[in-house]
Amino acid sequence: MTSAPGRAVRLIASDMDGTLLRSDQTISSRTCAAIRDAHESGIIVMAATGRGWRSAVPLLAVAPEITTAVCSNGALVRDITGEANTDVFAFPATTVEPLVASVVGAVPDAGLAWELATGAFGFDRVYAGMRPDVAEHYPEHVGERPPTGDEMLKLLVRHPRMDEAELLAVLEPVLPPDVLATYSGIETVEVTGAGIHKAHTLAVVCGRLGIDAAEVVAIGDNRNDTEMLRWAGRGVAMGNAAPAVVAVAGEQTAHHMDDGVAIVIEDVLAGLR
Repeated sequence: MTSAPGRAVRLIASDMDGTLLRSDQTISSRTCAAIRDAHESGIIVMAATGRGWRSAVPLLAVAPEITTAVCSNGALVRDITGEANTDVFAFPATTVEPLVASVVGAVPDAGLAWELATGAFGFDRVYAGMRPDVAEHYPEHVGERPPTGDEMLKLLVRHPRMDEAELLAVLEPVLPPDVLATYSGIETVEVTGAGIHKAHTLAVVCGRLGIDAAEVVAIGDNRNDTEMLRWAGRGVAMGNAAPAVVAVAGEQTAHHMDDGVAIVIEDVLAGLR
């Protein structure tokens, strides 16, 4: 891998699962060192994940140089140091009921879960039956149907017999026009508001910082990363990424178990010398 020519890199945005994190949900010592070196060189390293902030932030504790996380596929920005949400792009209140009705009408045996800006995670009994690990971690789950106000960030839909690609193919034709559906490889379709994805929210954050897309490197492995891989000046797919994601990025690093993110950061830093 060689550094791409062009404007100096000022920000590196990395997906978490299948990218920054290893299979045991930890960040390798090599990757932590690379993040620290980038920080010392004046480059911002930021997480951009499908995870809700409550799930994402503890996993980033070993890399304290990461002080901002774009969460819930772009529906929220978490200031980790300040322990506050700086940007929230929730569903409009009028969207939630038609969205849920369209999903239930198309796949009545699917399980539903939802993330709220507060960090709360809700799910119905069907979803809990398919994800007992989630039910164990969130015993205080919120209700049996998503709240109808404007506090919901993301709806998750899981089916007992369809994988995420099959489920998305069934849902996309019937979903309301004011939503965006994708997936991140966890056998679940993830729905946010229209136009709300990682690239959208990275652009918002970068705009505040005076950083242009051409000065950003984005790294990811799955469908929910494609918008930011296209948007960034340099998009890099992981070695474990799906072929369609590699095609979007146009560049590939090593597998997430082989320090693929560290290799990209080290390459960026080598270009500074």
